[in-house]
Amino acid sequence: MTATPPTTPPSDTAAQGNAPSGRTTLITGAAGFIGSHLAHRLAQRGDRLILIDDLSTGRSQNLPAHFTQLPHIWRQGQVAAVLKREPELMADVHAVYHLAATVGVRLVVENPVEAIRNNIDQTAALLEAVANHANLINTPASGNTAGNTNGTTKGNVEHAGKNVGSNAAGSVGENVGGNVGGVLVASSSEVYGMTDRIPMREDQTLELGPTTSPRWSYAHSKALDEHMALAYHQNGKARCVVARLFNTIGPRQIGNYGMVVPRFVQRAVAGLPLEIYGDGTQTRCFCDVRDTVEALIRLVETPACHGQVFNVGRAQPISITDLAKRIIARSNSRSTLAYVPYEQAYAQNFDDLMRRAPALEKLQTATGFSATISLDQTLDDLISLERTASTNQHQGAQSVVKPGAKSADRQAEVAARSASQPACNVNVNPGQAEISTNDVKPPRHSGKTGTSWSRSQ
Repeated sequence: MTATPPTTPPSDTAAQGNAPSGRTTLITGAAGFIGSHLAHRLAQRGDRLILIDDLSTGRSQNLPAHFTQLPHIWRQGQVAAVLKREPELMADVHAVYHLAATVGVRLVVENPVEAIRNNIDQTAALLEAVANHANLINTPASGNTAGNTNGTTKGNVEHAGKNVGSNAAGSVGENVGGNVGGVLVASSSEVYGMTDRIPMREDQTLELGPTTSPRWSYAHSKALDEHMALAYHQNGKARCVVARLFNTIGPRQIGNYGMVVPRFVQRAVAGLPLEIYGDGTQTRCFCDVRDTVEALIRLVETPACHGQVFNVGRAQPISITDLAKRIIARSNSRSTLAYVPYEQAYAQNFDDLMRRAPALEKLQTATGFSATISLDQTLDDLISLERTASTNQHQGAQSVVKPGAKSADRQAEVAARSASQPACNVNVNPGQAEISTNDVKPPRHSGKTGTSWSRSQ
């Protein structure tokens, strides 16, 4: 079933696309934060897009209306249902980016069964569709590789190939995954768990938390996704590469599902206190979504990367207190800092990870990628967007106030109108985001015994 076309397309007119590249790309979670940026980037170079999203956290407004029209294809629904109903969608696919997942502290903690099943079941369905496609098409992969990775050198690819060993795409046959050149399965740095080993390296032992804590259900589900993707690759059914994303931020991200940067920016622009949970010394590394998208494309289009796991992010750490201060300074805000003790922000038995940072040498060696957009540039972009949205929101509220309303009534109408409007036309991706201590508070203890809520930035 085709969804109603978006009514508020983004202003990025460049997404109309250039000359066709001859490639068809499937993106799941396409209406989300990361997925929509990826769709715009690929459309710019001329890819034909097949976009799938159930809009549970994605928003159709993140995609321009022409993305729902030929030559592109838009389908609203879960990945498993769409591909079961229309297996022919895979017929001409050259690359797959699987970003769809249940994310966000509130969604994961309040309904862990649904989150676990959705993350695992949709990944299994996607990989099986690729494998079935291989049996039907059985043609070599597209030759669009390192030449389109914007800086990847032959030496880098060859070096990466040495690390792949028996998992290299060529070692399992040229017909792996039919004419699907690469399948990227998005994972999360959450899979590193409770480790204090910094920086976090792709080959280190994962230290996942106890299954008695719902906080760790997301990490366990993403670890299983990784196992499944690599098993399909090793069995010669798909050319898979896993990307562990670290704190991706940027335009179209909102704080509704627990993302600290958009929440801080929104409150700073409004002049409200920035609430910091704990003592604020927790450190994180933030990467602009536009850099993240470039890294994902290179991973898919570098065959030597297939069969491997790569961290994707930026390696410059910043404490949450310093992040809040920087946002206040760059927005010239009157906001103050408000520290909230863990015992007030969360239920008992809370634990936090004080540091999280990626090792990026493997990604840089294999693809030549290095993030180029600074944290300050991203923050400036977000502050500008939030100010514009706030102004438009206020003007919209003013325009609907009844001319004859009394002053108090007018204020109430404006407040009600403002409360009903989203801060801006943005979204959290059904692809990956890390659970964060300074994010939306989880529900208080419900009275059931043996339950603790915990998260890490």
